[in-house]
Amino acid sequence: MSAGIQFVERAGQPGTNVRRANIVGAHQASSLLLRLKEHRPINQILRSFHISLRNRLVYLPIGKVANSSIKAFLFQAEAASLSIPMPKKFMPTQRTVHNPYYGPLLKAYQLPARVIETALTSDKYFRFVFVRNPYDRLLSCFLDRVSAPGSGSNRRALQLANKEEGDRISFDDFVIGIRNAAIKDMDPHWRPQYYEAGFDCLTYSFVGKFESLESDLKHVIARIYGHEAVQALKLSENYSPATTLAKSRLKEFYTDRALAVVNEIYDRDFKEFNYKKVEKVDAF
Repeated sequence: MSAGIQFVERAGQPGTNVRRANIVGAHQASSLLLRLKEHRPINQILRSFHISLRNRLVYLPIGKVANSSIKAFLFQAEAASLSIPMPKKFMPTQRTVHNPYYGPLLKAYQLPARVIETALTSDKYFRFVFVRNPYDRLLSCFLDRVSAPGSGSNRRALQLANKEEGDRISFDDFVIGIRNAAIKDMDPHWRPQYYEAGFDCLTYSFVGKFESLESDLKHVIARIYGHEAVQALKLSENYSPATTLAKSRLKEFYTDRALAVVNEIYDRDFKEFNYKKVEKVDAF
């Protein structure tokens, strides 16, 4: 393992979050990691990428863009390609997809810096990401994480909105609060997708859409694992632990004021991923 990147493990039982990265001088090990570090903390970067050295894939999950379902399908296809069984306790609907004990894909912090750099730059690796309409994604984040009292995202949002823990936070409060936060300091679940996925530094082989998830995922699975893997998976399954139906609730939560702020914060996402901006809530 590179001297620039180290990790430690704490004893614990599967089902608990027992592994954490301990980054030591990672910026010295990789110029690419240094550039990515401009918009995301290094610990988030090294935890986020899912990598297969055998099948030469790199997946970057984006919060609130079906990453639970995508990981569940990838893990099953990867395990099948390696002829290994998934753990008996692997239950995607109970968040085991986010537990490092259950996934056959590697995290960046488990690899030497030179291998990370190769995976993130070589045209021999298939790098992909999925994106979502910013309006839907932000409301889904609010409904799932921010509106729930006591969650980490709720506490961060309250702080940004100059409210006390335990206070009620409206969607308008939330949107106005995150406007002035630096991109690097944002919660990954509401950081603009362009920067969350490092589009300013990385070239992706494929950019899928949440809105065409099943068909785009079929393309990804077939490209990496072959058409037989597509047939073996039920890609219509939704493994999300929290379904918010955000798209159908936009008019319920958005105001024209919130809409203007969201258009400002996520301007790059709208432009880069061809999502249409609207100026009035009635246009939803």
